[in-house]
Amino acid sequence: MGCRGPRNTNAILLGLAVERASGRPLAEYIERNVLEPAGMNHTFLPRGTEFPAPHAHGCTDRTASGRTEEATDWNLSWAWAAGGMVCDQHDMRIRARVLATGTLLTPATQVERLKMSPSNLPNTGYGLGILDVEGRIGHNGSLPGYESLVIHLPESEATLVVPLNTDTDYQGSEPSTLFVEAITRVVIPQHIYTLPAQPAGRRTGWWAGRRSGCSVRQLGDQ
Repeated sequence: MGCRGPRNTNAILLGLAVERASGRPLAEYIERNVLEPAGMNHTFLPRGTEFPAPHAHGCTDRTASGRTEEATDWNLSWAWAAGGMVCDQHDMRIRARVLATGTLLTPATQVERLKMSPSNLPNTGYGLGILDVEGRIGHNGSLPGYESLVIHLPESEATLVVPLNTDTDYQGSEPSTLFVEAITRVVIPQHIYTLPAQPAGRRTGWWAGRRSGCSVRQLGDQ
């Protein structure tokens, strides 16, 4: 689940490297160098298990029994640098634009970031922590009880944010993918966001590695 896959392991190691190089806790470093410059005032990396109210109540079937249960109060501190952020929908919209445009990066770094390597999914590439699905730039993620997907279409400067309070698959597909596909079919039918259904095996390799990359638990009632 959330922490499987090489990319998640790399994210944890990167978090430790940032702390070592900066001499600061990762949460403090992110706040000063990412959240404040971006204007994301309702986002933070928990230092423990804090989850301020009001917040969305999440449900998952990633349970010992296999039954759907509420995961809102689960201790998700293990996600840490690999997807442990907490934020609201407004800040997720900011994140989508910052992620796609490289606002906080040098132009040279953004060029390197957008060099997409082929994935095992059709018409999809993966750069340095960023996903390209036929020109729609962004990322998605998943933690028990929650999913999120943010995409930005550069040519029209359009941003789409989908936060969900479930990570339960439907017919082999992640709910965030299905929601975004349904929305884009109506809003931008010439740029439908779609990915093929991925069976249980999707939680290994590349797919698992991206699952918690931008996952957040959502503040605010839903």
